[in-house]
Amino acid sequence: MATENLTENFFQQLKKVLDDYKNQLSSMRTNRANAGLVEDIQIEYYGTKAALKTLALVTVNQPNIILIQPFDPSSIDSVIKAVQLSPLGVNPAREGNLIRITLPSLTEERRIELTKFVSQREEEFRVIIKKEREGAMEKLEEAFKNKEMSEDDKFKKKETMQKAVEGANKSIEEWSENKKNEILSL
Repeated sequence: MATENLTENFFQQLKKVLDDYKNQLSSMRTNRANAGLVEDIQIEYYGTKAALKTLALVTVNQPNIILIQPFDPSSIDSVIKAVQLSPLGVNPAREGNLIRITLPSLTEERRIELTKFVSQREEEFRVIIKKEREGAMEKLEEAFKNKEMSEDDKFKKKETMQKAVEGANKSIEEWSENKKNEILSL
């Protein structure tokens, strides 16, 4: 295995982990409506499951209202059913070819629960990043032992990976703090 691929694969995995975390945060409920809350809900459509974002236009009309306009009007009932069964806990209303979701305000208790959940997810993703780093470091050591790279190269790559991990952890921390502030704000 080429040593360049080791670091390249590590950076790709790190980017994937960060993207996953960002997507999870964007789909988390806050006081404001967000298309990300419903985009990935799986809809039963002609015998297969598909993400809502592939079957409908999702827009935010007002701070607490999400509008869904299915491309195929015959799928409206399936969309309504899937939204009702989702963990959002909302009851969508049909208005012609549109579906309106009105999000109720979060209670103080629920806000605190959500901030704790964000903290838990933050820690889980930090652990995932740590495991990715450890796996990449082991591969570097193996490549060094197999004389596929010099000791200087090994240390340079380790340093580069560590800086990337620190940057990723900083990004996760910033995103988490922003999400917590968003949840707690009225």
